[in-house]
Amino acid sequence: MSKSEKTIYEIGYNLIPTISEEEVAKEVGKIKEQINSLGGLVISDEYPNQIKLAYEMTKEIDNKNVRFNSAYFGWIKFEMSPESVSEVKKMADNGDNFLRYIIIKTVRENTIYTPRIAKPSRRVSSDDLAGAQEDSLPMDKEAVDKKIDELIDEEASL
Repeated sequence: MSKSEKTIYEIGYNLIPTISEEEVAKEVGKIKEQINSLGGLVISDEYPNQIKLAYEMTKEIDNKNVRFNSAYFGWIKFEMSPESVSEVKKMADNGDNFLRYIIIKTVRENTIYTPRIAKPSRRVSSDDLAGAQEDSLPMDKEAVDKKIDELIDEEASL
C-alpha cells in the first residue's frame, strides 16, 4: 500500500461525564482538527450524547481511581492514510477527558442501522369475528374424517 492510499476509519469514544457541554464541543473539535491536520478527511460523525454505561468504568484522575456509570458517547468516520492513524490514537491515549475509545477500519458507505417502521396493525373486534363465523361454511364432520383417513393412507403407502 502506497502512502497516497487512504483507508476509512471510525473512532468511537466515551468522554467522562463530569465535563461541561463546552468541553465536550472542544474535545470533538480537537479530534476533527487532529484528523484534518494529518491530511485526513472527516466523512460523518455523531455529536456525543450522554448515555448510561452497561457497566462501571474506572479512570485514573489526579492519582485517584474515579468510577463512572455514564459517559458522553460519540463517533467520527474519517479517511486517512494508515501511517497517520497512530497519531490520532496517541491523541486519544493522552486525552484527559477520554474514558475509552476504539478505532476500527470500516467502509465509506453509511452503515448505521435504521429500524423499519412497523405498519400499524388493524385491531380485530368481536363484531368482525362474529361476522366471520356467520360467513364460514358449515363443517361436515364426516367429510373431514374421510379426508384425514385418505391422508393417513397416502402417508402409509409412501
